[in-house]
Amino acid sequence: YFGIGATIGDLPDADGKRSTYVKATFEGSPANRAGLRYGDKIVEVNGTSMVGKPFAEVRNFLRGARGTTAKITVE
Repeated sequence: YFGIGATIGDLPDADGKRSTYVKATFEGSPANRAGLRYGDKIVEVNGTSMVGKPFAEVRNFLRGARGTTAKITVE
């Protein structure tokens, strides 16, 4: 499998719900080239809400075969 090239993790957001945030991106990775950065909250992947999902589940939505496209919505 391949991913977007980012480290992600859970943190509670302002309303107390668990949300997944970008912790870091790897130099030259798809996430880095797309401009993702520390603190971006991942709210949707390929049209599926990620709000309230644990990061391990979100991570599975971000993985796929090499060349797989993932549309990610962040706040």
